[in-house]
Amino acid sequence: MTKMPWRHSIPNTRRRSKTTISPSWIVSWPILADDFALVTGLGKTYTKTDLLNEARSKRTVYEHQEDSAQKVRVWGDTAVVTALLWAKGTEEGKPFDYKLWFSDTYVRTPAGWRYVFGQASTRLPKAP
Repeated sequence: MTKMPWRHSIPNTRRRSKTTISPSWIVSWPILADDFALVTGLGKTYTKTDLLNEARSKRTVYEHQEDSAQKVRVWGDTAVVTALLWAKGTEEGKPFDYKLWFSDTYVRTPAGWRYVFGQASTRLPKAP
């Protein structure tokens, strides 16, 4: 079991989003739970397998990912990270640049913290 307090382990997982996300990074990310699920603001659900396949495909290339307005809330062995995400890059060669809100849920297990559930809003309208 991870002995580190949640303050050190949970924020460290989110810090990675401030760097370029590479397929090798996501494939080797041990904190992603086997039964992980991500639900988008449009109701689409993705599993760990979906996420790994997407990363390996290199269809989406992130030039920039950055969290802001981050809040971490902990209840016993459950932690929720909420933040505003700015993502920029290309998907199938087409550029994207958007912001959205997300919440990530982590559960402390005997093996340490695991990222079990993510929920993302729809893309926010561009600021005028």
